[in-house]
Amino acid sequence: MPRYYDSLQMVDRDGRQTIRLDPEHGNITLGGAGKDGDVSLRNNYGVLTVHINGQRGSMVLGGEREDGDLTLRNRDNATAIHMSGNSGDVTLGGPGVNGDMSLYNNDGDRTIQMQGSSGRITVNGQRLSVPDPETVLDAGAV
Repeated sequence: MPRYYDSLQMVDRDGRQTIRLDPEHGNITLGGAGKDGDVSLRNNYGVLTVHINGQRGSMVLGGEREDGDLTLRNRDNATAIHMSGNSGDVTLGGPGVNGDMSLYNNDGDRTIQMQGSSGRITVNGQRLSVPDPETVLDAGAV
């Protein structure tokens, strides 16, 4: 079986490299030389379901009857973060992973912290006191 160690480079009409496949390191490089690199993935029906835009640094998952989901797992393969395009839910933590969330203002100050391990919510440095864990907080009451 032949072995190929050289990279495959593709150029545009002006001879500028815009695509490079590097088998030695397992890398694919798209864009450059005045071209933005995009990756588009389609499902078995030909519907675009994943688009990564190199110019804007953006990624779109789902669309056209397909829900986009994003799952981040830790090194033990436990789901740490899941974002659902169908429900709009964001889940932080799960079995073996404590999910915390911090919100910061534009000065870099943490204004809200929620701890999944303890259920503690801190707003502007003050811990919210909830008498019963089943209590639903009303925004007007806080």
